[in-house]
Amino acid sequence: MPDHYHGTWSRRRPIHPHTQLSLDDYQTIRSLRDQAASWSSIGSLFPQYQLGSIKQDFWRFTKCELSATDMHTIQNLRQKGESWKAIAGTGDYPPSTGGGLQRAYDRTLRDKAEE
Repeated sequence: MPDHYHGTWSRRRPIHPHTQLSLDDYQTIRSLRDQAASWSSIGSLFPQYQLGSIKQDFWRFTKCELSATDMHTIQNLRQKGESWKAIAGTGDYPPSTGGGLQRAYDRTLRDKAEE
């Protein structure tokens, strides 16, 4: 690899071990997120797993679709002038880059409009 690639791996989010959450668990998490439950409160329901593992598996399950709560929070942060990169950097959303988060946001808006 070229030298300019060597420093980029440390900035990526860590990969957490997979959980053994069931379909019902994912649906419960989706419902809680839609009711504005925090990730830390959701994590307390599954103490056997790391919170990062729960988030990653949930995002894989939902194919990175943002919840209604996520959409509202992102919209508020953007109105306050936060950049896509800064919002993605919080680690609360599936995409790890600002561009990825913006695409997920736009895709979720489009999918909701088509329903």
